[in-house]
Amino acid sequence: MTEPVALSDIKTHLRLDQGATDEDGYLTILLTAARRACEGRIHRAVVGTAAIATFDSFPSAPIGVPLEVQQPDALYLELEGGTVASVTSISYFDGAAAAQTLDPATYIVDLDQIPARVAPLDAWPIAKQRPGAIKISYVLSPLPLDDLAAVKQAIFLLVENWYSHRGAAVVDTKGVPTELPLAVTWLLWPLTQFATS
Repeated sequence: MTEPVALSDIKTHLRLDQGATDEDGYLTILLTAARRACEGRIHRAVVGTAAIATFDSFPSAPIGVPLEVQQPDALYLELEGGTVASVTSISYFDGAAAAQTLDPATYIVDLDQIPARVAPLDAWPIAKQRPGAIKISYVLSPLPLDDLAAVKQAIFLLVENWYSHRGAAVVDTKGVPTELPLAVTWLLWPLTQFATS
């Protein structure tokens, strides 16, 4: 995966010599950690990536009740992580514990929602009751450019903060421990409006 902030860019931000490579490994770790911290804060993938959602069972509905008269979201499975570009496959273990892959013609995907939703056209098959019985493979879209710009700035600030203060706790000018630099909170807050918890 290509990080949204390049090593050369963070070295420029930190006013480090581009030719000095002794801390490149450490800076690379900080860049990855900062991206992951931003993703955790906004509950969305920053760069496009493959994802897998696992479920223990398919949602069930009363037998004989047509799909169109059931509760609208009774059979939905939600796909977390941001904007979903596509669903690659849905696999499950059937009642005999044999691996199966659903025909895409048997389910519908609502990509316009965040989180995206998957529902059967008729009914979900019977799956063996077990942890992780169902796996949905899908692709997350990268953030729109405006949102990505805010996250990149947050990454710059986080890495600068961690690079300058290498201890576990960061304190403000009054000696009070702080969780995140205030600017990072302000940058990421608008993106959390699309987040799900």
